[in-house]
Amino acid sequence: MNQSQLMKEAHLHMPQGVAENYRYWGDDKTVFVKHAKGCQLIDSDGKTYVDFRLGYGPIILGYQDERVDSAVIRQIQSSGTLTGFATALDTEVVKQIKALCPQIEKMRFANSGTEAVMGAVRTARGFTKRERIVMVEGGFHGLYDELMWKSDIENWQLGDIHAPSVIPFGAGIPA
Repeated sequence: MNQSQLMKEAHLHMPQGVAENYRYWGDDKTVFVKHAKGCQLIDSDGKTYVDFRLGYGPIILGYQDERVDSAVIRQIQSSGTLTGFATALDTEVVKQIKALCPQIEKMRFANSGTEAVMGAVRTARGFTKRERIVMVEGGFHGLYDELMWKSDIENWQLGDIHAPSVIPFGAGIPA
């Protein structure tokens, strides 16, 4: 199927025809990847792209990197992907990260960026005994209701010291 056909089919099953909001670029611009190798993506129409998104970060070495793929396959074959129990590999990975960032005393892993942000906010509030936090305007802080807010730049009146006001990012976010 080509891009247009894939979008029509996807619209039948997913809002906006995509599995997550950040994949939607418009009905005629959303890219459906058919193949990826190195830094290149090929869409279902055969058009080639250089991928600067890198899977939002974890594909920094490119797609189908033999070193990464081999290590993942070895891990799956030796002890599976996710047992829900602690493994020696947990400690080894943390030690490697700490060697790169010596200021880290202890760390944990999270299942998603949203979960990591939620934990970081909770930890910061507990440590500082403060409830208010700072957010980066235009930054993505996960799908955490408490952080899905933005400045109402469109309605900001210059000179208003109380503006811009802060509004929910979309419907369904409690005030």
